[in-house]
Amino acid sequence: MNQITRVLVALDYSTMDDQLLTFSRQLTELMDVEEIYFVHVIPDLFFPNKSEMPLAGDLLVSAPIDEKVEITIKKKVARFFTNHPNKITISVDILEGVPFEKILNWISIKHIDLLVTGRKKQSEGSGLTAKRVAHQTDCHVLFVPEESTLSPKNIMVPIDFSVHSVNAIRMALAFKRRIPNVNIQVVHSMRFLSYDYYYGLDDDPIFRKAFQAQKMEDYETMLEEHHLTTEDIELVFLDNPQINAARDLHEYAKEEKADLVIMGAKGHTGFKYFFYGSVTERFVGLCESIPIFVVR
Repeated sequence: MNQITRVLVALDYSTMDDQLLTFSRQLTELMDVEEIYFVHVIPDLFFPNKSEMPLAGDLLVSAPIDEKVEITIKKKVARFFTNHPNKITISVDILEGVPFEKILNWISIKHIDLLVTGRKKQSEGSGLTAKRVAHQTDCHVLFVPEESTLSPKNIMVPIDFSVHSVNAIRMALAFKRRIPNVNIQVVHSMRFLSYDYYYGLDDDPIFRKAFQAQKMEDYETMLEEHHLTTEDIELVFLDNPQINAARDLHEYAKEEKADLVIMGAKGHTGFKYFFYGSVTERFVGLCESIPIFVVR
């Protein structure tokens, strides 16, 4: 599925790990994953300063902690991945240091295609900030909220007609090929220009019709240029009178009971890192109950 073969799952040794392992099992059954790395980073604060304990060193402190954590995680992984239908290389890596830095480094070293990370309402684990990691990584990111599963029936794809929107649509269609009964809604929030809103033109039915016609033309141009089919896609235009696309998209996702949102990592604004025009950033911040797949 879009050449995602190497996956990193960031575990934090909390109750969220079972959720991530369940999700990872479902994910690997849908995608052609070849290698999956389960990574936990033990923060520096768990290790004493070696200069203060010259006789203890790694033998009395570091090694036992590493070993105990590794044994526990390997047992969990084995429980979730026994009798997997696909041939996958599974690794459990226990690292030491700053979680944010180590995860980024491991993504680079292992040439990771997809980072799977938990999205908790209240952190209780290692302190790995999912949004912070995703902001600076070059791979796809899947945010997994608490009490969610990867068995989508309704996929929502917010678009702005950029090439990154095209990538998000292609990912949704890839899911459709594996789950034929899934519904895909491509959603564009029509953001009126400030002066149009100020002068009340957005309330003019003629203006609205012309504005939507222009967006429809943009959509058809995007499909034609990138050879995309609309056979399995429903297009939805949302009015955005308050110029808050993220909130409108979030409310629509809840109303339509979307169980997976796939978004492009950048839009027309061309930000250097993860978020485009603040829409994805705000949406990720608002959406705490729906899995979000951010595609690069």
